[in-house]
Amino acid sequence: MNPMLMAVSDGRIQHVCTFASDDPWSINLKKGVASAFQNALPTTSVVSSGLNFTEVDVIGKCPTRYDVQNEGSTLKVTKTKNHKLCQDNYFTKFGKFSAWQKAPLPLEESKSVCRQEITNGIYTNIICEDKNILRPSIGSYKYVIAHQKSTLSYQSETNEVPDIARFHAMHHKASLLYDHNSQEKRIDLEDQIDLALKKVCQKTKLNVEEDTAYLMATIIRLLRDVRESIIESMLQKIASGQICNEHQRLEELFLDAIAFVHEPETVNIMVKELISGRAIGGRALLYTTALHLIPRPDIIAVAALQPLFEVSRPLGLAKLAAASMVHTYCRQNPHCNTMAQVRELASALSQQVEQHCIPTGSEITEHMAVASLKALGNMGVMHSEVANTIIKCIETDGIHNSVQVAAAQAFRNAECEKYTTKQLINIMTDESKNTEVRIASYLAALPCVEKEDLLHIISKISAEDNTQVRGFILSHLLNIQETSLPYKRKLQTLLVNYVLPVNFTRDIRKYSRNVEKSFFIEPLGLGAAIESDIIYAPGSFLPRSINLNLTSEIGGTLKNFGEFGARIEGLENIFEKLLGPMAYLDKKSFSSILHDFGESFKEKGARFLEDFIPVLTKQRRSVDFATVSNFLKNIYKREQPGLQKLDIFARLENQEILYGYMAGDLRSLDTDRISEIIYNLIDEILGQLSDIHINTARAGQFRFDYSIPTIQGIPLKLQMEGTAVIGLILEHTYNAKPHPYIMDSVHISPGISLQINGFVGFDMYFGRTGIKMENMISTNNGLQLSLSLAEEKVLQVEVVLPEKLDLFTLKSETYLMRDVEGHEEIKILPKSLYDIRFQKAQCIAALESILGLQICQVINIPNILRSRGVPLGQQSHIKFSVEKTDPSIKKYVLLASMHDFEGSKVITVNTDAPGSTQSRTAKAVISYKEEHDSMLVAISVNSSSTEGNIWLRFIQQVDYEALEVFVDWNSYGEELLGGVKVELKSVWKGHHLKTRVNEINVYSSHNKEFPPASKMVEIELDKTLSDQEENELFVGAKVRTVNHMKQYFDLHLFLTGTFLYSQSLEIWLPRSLGDFELNCKAGYFEVLSYIRMRLPSMYQSTIKVFRMNEDLVNINMLQVIKLNSLFNMHIDTTIRGHIMDSLYEVSNEITFAKERKGISLSVARGEGLNIVNFVAIIASSSSHQSMKLVIDIPAWLKAVKFEGKLTKQDESEHMLNVALLHGRNLILQVHGPVRGSESHEASVIQADVTVTAAKSRPFSFAINLEWEFKKQLFDIDIGNERGKLFSAGWLLQVDSSQQWKIRSKFDFPILLDSNMEVLIKEKTIHINTNNLIFPQSSTSRRIKAQTDVDFEQLAIKTDLMWDADRDAMKKVHVQVKVISNPLNPDHITLHGTTVYRGETYGLTLDTSGLNEHSWTRGVNVDITTPRHRSLHLETKFRVLSESTYSKLEFIFFYKDLGNRILRGLKHVITLRDYHMPEEFKVETETLYTNPHNEETTFKTLSSYHSTGSSQFIEHKVRQSC
Repeated sequence: MNPMLMAVSDGRIQHVCTFASDDPWSINLKKGVASAFQNALPTTSVVSSGLNFTEVDVIGKCPTRYDVQNEGSTLKVTKTKNHKLCQDNYFTKFGKFSAWQKAPLPLEESKSVCRQEITNGIYTNIICEDKNILRPSIGSYKYVIAHQKSTLSYQSETNEVPDIARFHAMHHKASLLYDHNSQEKRIDLEDQIDLALKKVCQKTKLNVEEDTAYLMATIIRLLRDVRESIIESMLQKIASGQICNEHQRLEELFLDAIAFVHEPETVNIMVKELISGRAIGGRALLYTTALHLIPRPDIIAVAALQPLFEVSRPLGLAKLAAASMVHTYCRQNPHCNTMAQVRELASALSQQVEQHCIPTGSEITEHMAVASLKALGNMGVMHSEVANTIIKCIETDGIHNSVQVAAAQAFRNAECEKYTTKQLINIMTDESKNTEVRIASYLAALPCVEKEDLLHIISKISAEDNTQVRGFILSHLLNIQETSLPYKRKLQTLLVNYVLPVNFTRDIRKYSRNVEKSFFIEPLGLGAAIESDIIYAPGSFLPRSINLNLTSEIGGTLKNFGEFGARIEGLENIFEKLLGPMAYLDKKSFSSILHDFGESFKEKGARFLEDFIPVLTKQRRSVDFATVSNFLKNIYKREQPGLQKLDIFARLENQEILYGYMAGDLRSLDTDRISEIIYNLIDEILGQLSDIHINTARAGQFRFDYSIPTIQGIPLKLQMEGTAVIGLILEHTYNAKPHPYIMDSVHISPGISLQINGFVGFDMYFGRTGIKMENMISTNNGLQLSLSLAEEKVLQVEVVLPEKLDLFTLKSETYLMRDVEGHEEIKILPKSLYDIRFQKAQCIAALESILGLQICQVINIPNILRSRGVPLGQQSHIKFSVEKTDPSIKKYVLLASMHDFEGSKVITVNTDAPGSTQSRTAKAVISYKEEHDSMLVAISVNSSSTEGNIWLRFIQQVDYEALEVFVDWNSYGEELLGGVKVELKSVWKGHHLKTRVNEINVYSSHNKEFPPASKMVEIELDKTLSDQEENELFVGAKVRTVNHMKQYFDLHLFLTGTFLYSQSLEIWLPRSLGDFELNCKAGYFEVLSYIRMRLPSMYQSTIKVFRMNEDLVNINMLQVIKLNSLFNMHIDTTIRGHIMDSLYEVSNEITFAKERKGISLSVARGEGLNIVNFVAIIASSSSHQSMKLVIDIPAWLKAVKFEGKLTKQDESEHMLNVALLHGRNLILQVHGPVRGSESHEASVIQADVTVTAAKSRPFSFAINLEWEFKKQLFDIDIGNERGKLFSAGWLLQVDSSQQWKIRSKFDFPILLDSNMEVLIKEKTIHINTNNLIFPQSSTSRRIKAQTDVDFEQLAIKTDLMWDADRDAMKKVHVQVKVISNPLNPDHITLHGTTVYRGETYGLTLDTSGLNEHSWTRGVNVDITTPRHRSLHLETKFRVLSESTYSKLEFIFFYKDLGNRILRGLKHVITLRDYHMPEEFKVETETLYTNPHNEETTFKTLSSYHSTGSSQFIEHKVRQSC
């Protein structure tokens, strides 16, 4: 195994160096080992325990907590990380942040702990544990815990010198972050691919067999691991027939599969297919999408795109996708702009722009220019030649606006260049330019502007005459000033000192505007924005262009969810003609419009139908309609035709993925034109359908592949892969000649195979372990259908079926597995698995006698009510198929005819199965005849096994309707003879005929007569309108069985109720329930049930079920309903009873009132065995507010309980109680008083609460906030049972003598106890500080300081004691007096004395302005020591500022009394090209002179450059003597 070299500084790993030939999986394992050794503590003492550092390791850039314990000679260091707080921890090869990484689900928990044991400075043991919890949904009791543990143990040390020469080959430098690059491509998989392709060829020859998708998934997976030459070789073998002779289907499947490999090795093949025109339609869309989705392209794949950008065909979407791939490469390789291959691609697009962006261009050249410009915008590579070409396209007059707007938008991903920015600003301020072009240029320039550019823009736009440009830009700048999103903070900083004009019209219906709604929660790193640009052309009342942008920021990472836009041109005149003051719709009345439309529809509709039938036989006559006054022509009538255009686009993460262009003259559109379009369309469709021969197979795949880095470097994989193969054989011959007999033949054979696989577990490249899911769905059908008109009005249908039709097949299995390379996969089923299956296998022979077919089913699935461990278990299998029981049947023939006979319509259908070993002929005759008040239908069926007749009679009279059905049927010797009659009678009764009674009677008879004795069921429904209230309705229902039916099924049902009509909903709503009674007997069973009103708001109900007098079910329910309105109601329900031997009790309460809203449900079995318990209540009153939520399903979910209550103690005090539990585990508890009061004089908020989180110790929080006139107080104390943990406070008071008193405290017991007091008077300031460092340590130290400032005497006095508790001599006293000369304010003299440990030092400091114009200052210092020795220090400081640089010079001389230089130092700092904070360059030069007049020079050069997604830092050092 190759070694890895680490660069370590202060325990942190700065970067690593590896061999280029080393595989990523191996590198990641080594990075995991390196991460375990990393230790960022400044010191390994116990004092460092509890510190947090942000460090980079294999997981990401993570905040890390260090805890230190000292156990004798061994030091134990524990590092804890919460991975969900990490940055740069990408889960995919794209290297992009996924929003769900920070979400609570599905990654519920992700953390790691490393324990380092250090003995005598040597790591003896390092134990690292990584834990991830994946939960699919809230409350799900099925989840995955992925736990990984590794141990590194000290074995021995060696004095061997490593082979330095070997390390010289380690030229690959990288960070410690997880490497998502693909593994080295293999050359030993060609035979496996060849074998899999041969199997696919066999399984798709006639149809698509069920495991075809599994084989295609295997092929795609193998193609990801091989070199490009092998992929091309496989394609050549398929095309030449070396894999299989009939290679058309296999070649289509292989070309589809290439689109889902998503590796750079497939780019060259896809480009060749696109530019050659072989990839069209669906496959072209697949390849376009594939280019967007290649996660890690290399420079070879980028270079392969060159022909796509040089081709003369439009290929707009493909160019967009290719440019996006280049952008992905440049995002991962920041120096791509310097690579020749990338620059050549940009130049090729630039040449396309230069060629097609011309004033005299046609619609095709405009389309070509727009396609190239949009591709450049996606690519983001913009060197000077390309930028000049685009600027020229914008500036050239006569070019269409849509092209120039696309040109301005081409800079959206480009790096900032001053010259280009200036050019775009010049276009924006040019009043002769088009409004859209000016605004687009402004938006393109804005991300790169500097302060002087913004000043120029604001000054120009403030005096702008174009109200559309002015309104848009000012609204956009104002929104930037007010936005809360961090990614706009740079522009917001530049605008902070500007007061923008607001005197522009904000009416969005007429004027251009930028609209933005944004928010950002900085502590959580969450934000979102919705932004829209609405642009009008001058004089237009319709927007010329509009777009919508959705952006968010999660965890400090910007995420663009999409931008959609449209540009419309030429519709203003149509809308003006339609809706303007003199428009057709304004002048015409509504009845006139309807009349015009109706006349046009009648004439044109008749003409259209006359010409439609000839079209079906390809004998369409010419259309020459007379001019009529129709609706469309009145709307569109103009003197001259016009042209309308529509451009649309869609972008995702600032990459354009879709755009479209439409143009046409809508005003020339009338019904003649619409008819002609429809004729042409129908003619074209029939022409295509006349002769179809399709034999194809297509493949597709979706894939999600996430690699969650762990501290060991072995990723946790989340994979979901779905592969589909669809095959279709369709042959259609259509004869549309003018012939009395039509012949049509269709042969259709579809087949679908779908494979869905999933994996959650650890992937070590050479082995995997985890949970695997495999699902297979397939269908395989095929039939041949022929239609012909055998004789006049006789339709013949022939159907040919295969021996077996697989209608549906499903196989599914989920299991634990372990897979090691070179060995078979091992399935692991837990011993605790209890897998009870539901199995069924049978065939239904209902159609066997007539058609010789049987329907078969095979079912083998787990019994989810009894099994434990679902979804783990054996493979589940469901299959439905149709099989022939008589293989000799060749086809099925059906003859159908229709004729008139004695006033009846007769339809005759004959079926036969030629070739059958037994007679399977059948005949069916259907006749129907209408009479005065009835209709008769007769059906007769006759076959070898079945003979029968069915008569139906429909009767409809006034207040009477009836249906009679009589059947005489004999099948396989079993006879069915009898009839059923259902009649409905209606009558109005009662006072003023307000009661309507509907009577429904059901009869059963053995002949076609239905006497009263044959009645079986009587149903009576009555509805009565209330006399007192118009919208009230009384409803009653009675149901009973009579005569012979009563002997078998004795039923008695009675029901009454009241309904109220809702005017708003326009429906009848139930208001109250009257009585309900049910008595039913059938055989040995009897059911009794009733609902009775005990009180106006109380109902009692019962349901009992008996079997031979045995009490099976006995349930009683009591329900109290108090319904004043929909917003004030209470429903209380209690259910008690037993089912079989089990006793159940259910209680339910629903409350919706002013003081209480909620619902509760409780279900129990037996003696207190809870099944479900749910409570959700919100209550409020004058004394308290409370909320309660309980979810308890013991068999499925541990109880979750939340309760919060705020109780009023007095007028200013409330008691807060909050608790959250999961099962018996306390998650959060808050308890304590909260006080608050407010008046015009003062406001006070106080809280003294105790907080307990999870298993931690309780914390106490005491907070005090007071605001009043001349007083502000803030105080917070945090502690636990051991004492105070943190305390801070602030007090500001102003007394009657206008003396300001400020007191502050900061107490962090393990680190610092600090107090400060400040007294501010009119002429003096007194500051007193008292700080105790490490209060709880034996080495604690108290530092005191006292300072007095006298503004009247210009004097300062300071005392500093740095060990006040132990040594009073550790003290410094400083006294300084300032002397100034009013005649020379630049000359200031300071006289002071310093007493240090009892010894006095004198100080004289003299400052003067030597050269005011050059910003030069000088300082001379004379120091007198206690031994009366004098030192003279002379310094000079100068600042020079030019447009391109700023220079700071510092000169220092140390001289003796003889003015001889003992030491000299000259330091120069130059800041060049400073565009803070994105770019700056700093040069320093230091010149040192020693007493021997010898000079030493030290120079440094530091530069920084940021492109938004990348940062470049350069540092140079030079020394000379």
